[in-house]
Amino acid sequence: MSQKLGQAAVLSAEQWARLEKYANPTHRLIWALCRFTAARISEALRLTVGDVYRDPAKREHFPEIVYPREIRKGRDKNHPVPVSSALSIYLKAYTPSLASDDWLFPGQKGNHLSYEAAIKYLQSCRNKAGLHNLKISTHSGRRSCLTELARNGTNIRVIQSISGHASLSNLQRYIEVDPKQKINALEGIFS
Repeated sequence: MSQKLGQAAVLSAEQWARLEKYANPTHRLIWALCRFTAARISEALRLTVGDVYRDPAKREHFPEIVYPREIRKGRDKNHPVPVSSALSIYLKAYTPSLASDDWLFPGQKGNHLSYEAAIKYLQSCRNKAGLHNLKISTHSGRRSCLTELARNGTNIRVIQSISGHASLSNLQRYIEVDPKQKINALEGIFS
């Protein structure tokens, strides 16, 4: 897959599985939130148990995750994203704290897991999985989600609603176009 200079790699399901093979449940869920809700890593890391789980003791999650405006890049509004069946599997496999005010991903000294710890862990798993040739970053989940939605024919406005982008031009930078898609699109019209 081609990628623009400086952009995070878009990963296939097989590449995600290779990464997850070396990850603990915490990081698998962090990546799943980014991959299945198009969240930014900073948004995923700053979620509380109560943002995600209705009943943490039973691992019962809400039907959608509402990313509070305080943790979002734009900070203009809360951003709800439905929980897919794929994400639900990860949420049910995770053991959160029982206190709804606790961080979903606790770090040191009462803080949430840091970005630095998350990227260091991701890079370690990338190397163990033999994917060191790819520019895998904490933004790979978000780009992978948005690109897969586009490849599956999802309406651009629906993708925008999931990503939370205010403008379509910003959103389009995230979506990777495969050369095979171009020829398939043209063949579909002119054949």
